Amino acid sequence: MQPLVETEYAIELLSKGYICVPLREGGKHLDLEAMEYHPLHLKARRKDLKELAFRSIAFQLSQKPPTPEEIRRWFRDFAGNVGI
Repeated sequence: MQPLVETEYAIELLSKGYICVPLREGGKHLDLEAMEYHPLHLKARRKDLKELAFRSIAFQLSQKPPTPEEIRRWFRDFAGNVGI
């Protein structure tokens, strides 16, 4: 899909209660750069911090789902997969 199509699809799914997140190209890991999130584990290279970052992102999204504007920002120059 093209970025605009993926973005609109992600927004459509949000209206149905699903949160789409950008995944890195060719993989299954969150594209944290696209989400404008800069966790400590990328600098420290510690697996325990990686797990903590993932859980905290999941918790944050469950408490405060992204707005359509945030989703548009996440997917604006997108080249990876869509995670639900």
